Amino acid sequence: MLAGPLPGPTDSSGRSGGSDCTSSVALESTSHATKRQSSTRDLSIGILPPDRSQFVRQQNSGESMDRQVKRIGVIGDVHAEDELLAVATQFLSSRELDLVVCVGDVVDGKGDVNRCCELLRQRRIPAVRGNHDRWLLEGTNRGVKDASQPEQVNAGSRLYLATLPATLEYSTANGTLLLCHGLGEYDLASVRPTDTAEEIYNNLELWGLYRRADLRFVINGHTHRRDVRRFHHLTVISAGTLHRDEAPSCAIIDIPDAAAEFYDVHGDGTVTFAVRTGWHGVT
Repeated sequence: MLAGPLPGPTDSSGRSGGSDCTSSVALESTSHATKRQSSTRDLSIGILPPDRSQFVRQQNSGESMDRQVKRIGVIGDVHAEDELLAVATQFLSSRELDLVVCVGDVVDGKGDVNRCCELLRQRRIPAVRGNHDRWLLEGTNRGVKDASQPEQVNAGSRLYLATLPATLEYSTANGTLLLCHGLGEYDLASVRPTDTAEEIYNNLELWGLYRRADLRFVINGHTHRRDVRRFHHLTVISAGTLHRDEAPSCAIIDIPDAAAEFYDVHGDGTVTFAVRTGWHGVT
């Protein structure tokens, strides 16, 4: 789906948020929801594979890497779906990709959270922190559906989740790519296929990213919907989810071909092609 250039917002009161576990979002204090989570924590070296860590933009030093990603495998919101995560990672590892990443929300689901953390860690898949991961670490919103309880998460998994940053950036031939869960550091923000023009207009997180001159791509999750939206020079790609009740899928983003391919991930261990969506225009 394509969209035109964003107009400038007129005030700071509007915000577009994701709808997963919407009722629980109200439990979060206003002061916490508005302060925006810091992304200054670095990933431990062990989480990134030696042959792929070179792609990460070193934000603190201001240095960008010479190597550029072209084809990226993306795993959407995991939600403890360890079996489907194993299938998706195996499938993506068989493709010719520069990088495989995950948009977070590893916890809160019907599967094995500890195995999910171990799979992502063992296969050295860079991931960002989702709002559900943050809630678990804070000990909040444990009444959401299929919530992972603190006693179910071992020390190693908790440590892994605590290392996840809010965002990661990568260099492409077309400009910077931002990996996040929501929009930037705010993990409850989103762009949804059903957003009205007014909701887009008042989406300050989206507008803030749009104003970054170097930013060309945002890969995110949170909505559980696979989608490609174009806002003039900025393309926002939502990776979907592995949640068993919501069309489990993964994606391959091809920067040179300006296209995203989405694949259905099945409980029987198979992966089938679903849809290919392209984007065009100013890059």
